[in-house]
Amino acid sequence: MKKVESFYYQPDFLNNMISWSWTLMILIVGIIFWLEVTTFNWITATFFALFIVVISVQTVSRTVEIIGSELIINRVIKSNFTILSISKIKNVTQGKMSLSFDYGNKRYKLLMSRKSSDKLFKASTKKG
Repeated sequence: MKKVESFYYQPDFLNNMISWSWTLMILIVGIIFWLEVTTFNWITATFFALFIVVISVQTVSRTVEIIGSELIINRVIKSNFTILSISKIKNVTQGKMSLSFDYGNKRYKLLMSRKSSDKLFKASTKKG
């Protein structure tokens, strides 16, 4: 099977807020530590570097891939992914910067760029 398309996404609004709030806590701990010791030191720099790494990993590793007739939703941890058959996707709706659909008994909502949302909408509504 050949990889057809790959898109970056963020989870639905509530999951997104929870995930990025925990990420922001790393930055806040770094700032609090910096203010407590009144000098910028290696521990503070480590918190800031960890914050940048976590942001990068969260942004780059969340992808949706179309491989053949399957839609693969990758999450931050690579072993935790979902494989969906495009032919079984129902009720596809497109928002301004999101795509929602039903698969089985679950509703998926993916936040993504308008261009990616358009391409994924076309691919998921084309059955066969």
